[in-house]
Order: sequence, then C-alpha cells, then structure tokens
Amino acid sequence: ESLIWHEKSQAIIIPLTLAAAVAFNRSFLALKSQALNLDKLGFILFALCILIGFVNFIAPYSLGIKLGIGLLFPACLFVIFTGFYLWKRGYKPARYYLISWAAVVIGAFLMGLNKAGALPMNMITDNALIFGAVAQLVLLSYALADKVNQLKADKEQIQRHALAEQKHAADKLQLALTKAEEANQLKSEFLANISHELRTPLNSLLLLSRGLA
Repeated sequence: ESLIWHEKSQAIIIPLTLAAAVAFNRSFLALKSQALNLDKLGFILFALCILIGFVNFIAPYSLGIKLGIGLLFPACLFVIFTGFYLWKRGYKPARYYLISWAAVVIGAFLMGLNKAGALPMNMITDNALIFGAVAQLVLLSYALADKVNQLKADKEQIQRHALAEQKHAADKLQLALTKAEEANQLKSEFLANISHELRTPLNSLLLLSRGLA
C-alpha cells in the first residue's frame, strides 16, 4: 500500500507543484498590474493544474504521470515567457526571476523525462527537480532584492510626481491670485477714471447754473 501511495504521490505532486509555480509567478511578477492578459492565462493554467492534481487521486499511475508531464511544457513555457516578457519591458525583478526559473525548469524536464523512461534512473535524474529548486531559492533571493529596490524606486517616483503636481497646483494658484489682484487694480483704476470723467461735466454744469443764476 505504501508503494502504491508513493507512485500516486508522484503523479499528484507534479501538477500541484506546477500549480504552485504558476501562482508564485503571477504574484511575484505582479501580473495583474504588469500584464493583465498574461495574468488571466496564468489563472486558467493554475486551475488546470489543480484539476489534474485531484484527478490523479483516482486515475491510474501511468495516466497520472502522462497528464503531469503534459502540463510541464505549458507551465514551464508560461513562467519563462512571462519573466522574459517583463524583463524586456524593463521590469527589473524579472531578470533574476527568469534565471532562477530556468534552473527549476531544467530540473523539472529532467525529472519528467526520467519518469517517462527516457532517462536512466540515478541520483541526479531522480532528484533533478530538487536540485533545480535549491538553485532557484538562491537566485530568487537576488530577485527579491531586485523587487524591493524596484518598489523603493516606484515609491520615490510617485513621491516626486506628487511633489511636482503639488508645486504645479501651487504655481497655478499663485498665478490665479496675481491675476485677481491685477483685475482688482484695473477695476479700481477704471472706476476712478469713470468717476473723474463724470465729475468734470457735472462741475461744468454746476458752474454754468450758478452763472445763470
């Protein structure tokens, strides 16, 4: 019974591991904000991996392994492509992320070929995924540092933009106040001129009326 479970567990672990990889990919690369269409594709792939993982609980071992291996190519292609795509778009955390997943993808392919009988069973091929995962952990530490730096840079850029907008708003307000003061001054000058122009003929009429009297 333990041997049967050992075989079953391998067929179950492969798709569930791929599901975890896709979920981590969507989260770490912030696909929802960086590439929404890729995020939607990742969700579909994640759901498919979970579904096949549960199917393999009841499916025969040979079928379960084939289904798991069948998911390797699209899942690996997805995590590699998203990393490469965002790296090319200037998202710096994708750099080490892409390299780290290259290591684990190679390990996953070697293990898949081993389980399919295309590679001989030995310590390296049996544990290729583990070796790849260890290499990935080391490289992801650099990717995480890159992401922290990227977040700091984004925060500073937002702060600079906010300060620039605040200064621009203050300048516009000052300009509006200056124009209002100029308008008030022109209004005062206009009223003074009108008052003077009106007083002149009135004074003349007043003097004329006094002369006639």
